Amino acid sequence: MQTYSHFFMTALIKAKLEKYQLPVHGKAFLFGSFMPDVPLILCSLWFMAYYRWLNPPTDGDPFGAMYDNYYFNHPLWITGHSLMHSPPMLALWFSLGYYFGFRRDHVWGRSLCWFITGCAFHAMVDIMTHFNDGPLLFYPFDWHYRFSSPISYYDSAHYGHIFAPLEHLLDLGIIAYFITCHQWVQRQMNRLIAMKTVNTSLENIN
Repeated sequence: MQTYSHFFMTALIKAKLEKYQLPVHGKAFLFGSFMPDVPLILCSLWFMAYYRWLNPPTDGDPFGAMYDNYYFNHPLWITGHSLMHSPPMLALWFSLGYYFGFRRDHVWGRSLCWFITGCAFHAMVDIMTHFNDGPLLFYPFDWHYRFSSPISYYDSAHYGHIFAPLEHLLDLGIIAYFITCHQWVQRQMNRLIAMKTVNTSLENIN
């Protein structure tokens, strides 16, 4: 899915968890929603700058086979993309966070657990919405195996033309939900302020 869609969905989950007064480390959880994509975004920006302006190829658009070669075969790209996508790596980071957060009582360890929880939700969604270019499932033990989902969030040959509009409808729905909630909270705050003002006035009169 699109990186911003991961953020919106995680923000909705965060709001629901906080509603039930669970001890969510909100910022860490939200950072985990988009950080798995950051290494690939940085690699892609470098690729675009280098091959579009500094060393453009003479045989067509570099965003094709050349980009795929980097994505599927370059060790740096594979490692960057897998650090916060691969289930074994996520399990490792979560274990470290659990040990230092809940066994040694370090706040940063608990934040790491929530950060990795956000990453894991991101990775799970990506695994289910990529046909042949999703996260590596067993990195660093296997550098090639990827789950082949029947659904792609962008490839029209694998329902991308259906999924993409639904994804953006979901984004709009979540945004509308937060706007509505904010307006409701603001109304309640204004009502409480008005009631407090009235009570203060009555006390002054008395």
